[in-house]
Amino acid sequence: MTTRRIPYSLVARRSFLGRISTLFGVGLCAQIALPVWRYLFPGMSREPEKVVFTDAMLAQLNATHSGDCFRFEWGGVPGLALRAQDGDLRVFKGVCTHADCNVAWRSKNNDFFCACHEGRYDEFGTNIEGPPPRPLTKLFAKFQGSLDTEITALTVWRSESVWQKKGERA
Repeated sequence: MTTRRIPYSLVARRSFLGRISTLFGVGLCAQIALPVWRYLFPGMSREPEKVVFTDAMLAQLNATHSGDCFRFEWGGVPGLALRAQDGDLRVFKGVCTHADCNVAWRSKNNDFFCACHEGRYDEFGTNIEGPPPRPLTKLFAKFQGSLDTEITALTVWRSESVWQKKGERA
């Protein structure tokens, strides 16, 4: 049996498979290296130290009723400002602690819900059902005005310690 060869070939089969394997290996290394990089250099994340609400955001927040939630941008992920039934303002990062999926407020059930794996959090951000390993990440809010009538200024901080270090009173 004779082997037929094509008289010319731009890429041999063996070199083609070698290039594909190399490309696959580079992609795999990048997938492993990115989380390690984020772990070693956490300060380089896009998460802001604070978000100052604009007048338009304040108008929307003031229009929300008790038991409703207002979504805002928190460095590439959603932030959630909940006007709780008890009159308190609770602010969280709007991502699930299980797989970083977006979380939505369900006012009928009075809970935060992650539709990806059916994780549930209560109004305080505590994980109550499903696979989430820990509570929602709480953010620290400083406001001027009244929660009962109108909030005139609101700044959301990553944590209370960051707020105290900066020495700003929003």
